[in-house]
Amino acid sequence: MSYQNCIPDPITSYLGKDRKKGTVGVAVVEDDEHDRLFTERLLKRLRGFACAAIYTIATEALRGIPFVNPGLVLMDIGLPGMNGIECTRRLRLALPQLKIVMTSGLLDTNSMNQSVEAGANGYLTKPLLPAQCLAMFTFALTGGSAARSDKPCRAAHDAENHLMKLTAREIEVMDSLGKGQPYKEIASNLHISSSTVNFHLQSVFRKLQVSNKIEALNKLRVRGHLP
Repeated sequence: MSYQNCIPDPITSYLGKDRKKGTVGVAVVEDDEHDRLFTERLLKRLRGFACAAIYTIATEALRGIPFVNPGLVLMDIGLPGMNGIECTRRLRLALPQLKIVMTSGLLDTNSMNQSVEAGANGYLTKPLLPAQCLAMFTFALTGGSAARSDKPCRAAHDAENHLMKLTAREIEVMDSLGKGQPYKEIASNLHISSSTVNFHLQSVFRKLQVSNKIEALNKLRVRGHLP
């Protein structure tokens, strides 16, 4: 059974009222109930975006999204049955202009590469952060691609200056993430709370001028700050 759309009439709401306000409708494809509720609350707080519909499995999304016609789709990779990567591939064939951002709880390079090949415009790792989502949504909607970054490059010395500002604790958190440790394990090992781990991540994203953990880890590794 389909999860109830978070807007009673997504077609009317998004095509009429929301577009007049300049709000971008986001369709969420997510099978985990906790993540669905979390994402819905996040979208309510994110200025300029609104939840257009929620789907729990890929087949529902393939049927519903063409009618809802959202501005952007937030697609979980690990869906039951048909996964999010295959769903993305089929949606892009049907709707070539559709913007799709993938989500995953794991730093899985293989899955990310497959997402790029399927036509994803970007990807985010869970738990989702408001600033992280806003940056990636904006990037995707303005023509960005996970396969080809259109972001302006920073000068090398500026990047080094940002890295110099990272605290020892922030480096510890990023090192743990680079080793594939989940948030709860990082919090336990460092004797801090999960919310504090998120706080350090947000600080790192801001200092490194990146939008997600993949970009942060890559920048730290390129500069030799992480193995």
